[in-house]
Amino acid sequence: MKLFIRGKKTLITIDDYMPFVSGGLIFNRKPAGNNVWGIVLEKAFAKINGNYENINFGYQAESFRILTGAPAS
Repeated sequence: MKLFIRGKKTLITIDDYMPFVSGGLIFNRKPAGNNVWGIVLEKAFAKINGNYENINFGYQAESFRILTGAPAS
């Protein structure tokens, strides 16, 4: 997927394996219908930051700023 990371267009390649525990996603809720874009975006953001552990307890405004380059608070 192509994302703007800190204002620069970046190609992020992710696999199709999602982290599950006890039949549910570890870090995200079950998607409504067939909408999986939130899970895919979260996986791409984890890859940008090294892994899922590095985004644990992150701030939503920080991820918005990193992904869009727009100021956020």
